[in-house]
Amino acid sequence: MHNPVLINCLVCGMAVSNQAPACPRCGQHNSMTFQQHHQKPPRKRRNYCLVGCLGIFLILIVLGTLIQLFTGQGRDSSKRTETTQAERQNPNTAKPETLVIIKDNAPMFTEPDAKSRRVIRPNAKAPRTIDRHDEVRVLERKPGWYKVEDLNDVGWVPAEYLASSISDKDLEAIRRERMKVFNETMSQHVKYRHLYAGAEHMGDELTIYVTDNWRRASDDIKRAFIENVGYNWAGLGAVRGLKEDPDELEMKVVHKDSGRTLVTVDSLSGISFK
Repeated sequence: MHNPVLINCLVCGMAVSNQAPACPRCGQHNSMTFQQHHQKPPRKRRNYCLVGCLGIFLILIVLGTLIQLFTGQGRDSSKRTETTQAERQNPNTAKPETLVIIKDNAPMFTEPDAKSRRVIRPNAKAPRTIDRHDEVRVLERKPGWYKVEDLNDVGWVPAEYLASSISDKDLEAIRRERMKVFNETMSQHVKYRHLYAGAEHMGDELTIYVTDNWRRASDDIKRAFIENVGYNWAGLGAVRGLKEDPDELEMKVVHKDSGRTLVTVDSLSGISFK
């Protein structure tokens, strides 16, 4: 603590201690004491520069994170869009589909080029062909060509031989052809030709006409005849692209002369005789 010093009052001139709050004569405040007691202490200087730099740094981090987030989603979205468009434009990435051969003896090539080698099975002399109305699985596409699989053979087939489905006209032709081959087969069958007298196919039902020999045949022979008819009919349809389950074939056995229904077959596994 400093020793008191006498100073003159600024108003009346009286000698007053410099530590006295006011002049005892006139009451004038001591300027030095007043300044010591009432002067505000100096404010501490804050480091606003450091705080500002930290704030800017944090803002930049947040902005960078948001930009990466949105641009990343944009890239993912664009990639998904590009992938979807590529899948639409490139049929090679599509799921395998099934097509039908619409011309006779469709050739199979090792490459999508008519000048390339033909597909030949081991130990086979003739090049591999696909029958008309057969269904094949498409593995790949190129302009004017389909890479297909048929009976474990893979090769390229010209697009002109393929279609998505059989037309009604072709379907009717298939059915007429099958009936013709079926009649020839059953009429020449060594074991059953004495029973067979013809057939008709209307809708989902196959009608088989039999001769008078049916009455003299045993039940085992009749049953074997009906089973042979069913599987023969379904087999001739299968090689022509017609998918039919012989066990679900509806069939009637009718006497040729009288027109009387002798047997009704709903399933080859359950044959009932009248």
